[in-house]
Amino acid sequence: MKKLILVMCTAAIFSCQTEKGIVVTLDDDKSKTVLSAYDDYLNNDTDEWIGTVFSAESKVYSNSVEPITIEENLENIAMHHELFDDISMQFGDSEDKAWVQTVTYPEIGTFSQAWFTWKATGKASGTVIEVPVHIGYEWKDGLIVNTWLHSDQSKLIAEVQFVESMKE
Repeated sequence: MKKLILVMCTAAIFSCQTEKGIVVTLDDDKSKTVLSAYDDYLNNDTDEWIGTVFSAESKVYSNSVEPITIEENLENIAMHHELFDDISMQFGDSEDKAWVQTVTYPEIGTFSQAWFTWKATGKASGTVIEVPVHIGYEWKDGLIVNTWLHSDQSKLIAEVQFVESMKE
């Protein structure tokens, strides 16, 4: 009897989900655009992102409910390359930079999500750090309009503080 109830509940759940029309893709243009942008990031070449990857009005929520502009975020990204050498990204034990999937919700919109571990060596401290990262991107009219970054920034902040302490 328990198995029958479990089967019926499972069937009901799946029948509800298929009606929504949620589409998940892994090798679509948006996912490829995110991966290509990561190549640009690793090469410290983000000059062309506004208007090609990100909307000029794009907002970035970096571990916060208060957004910053895409321009402010690009300054933060440039700072990574000022503070760190050997910047890399890797998803798990694979050779992939990141796991990226794009999900389209019929009544909400299209979102890409990425997971990876960010790794770098502090130029001043020599400390190797690894930070697990999850980023969500919202798409409209072919460009990213909102970004949500989730990661523990304490190790990056420690490198900034180390550099600042050397100036005193």
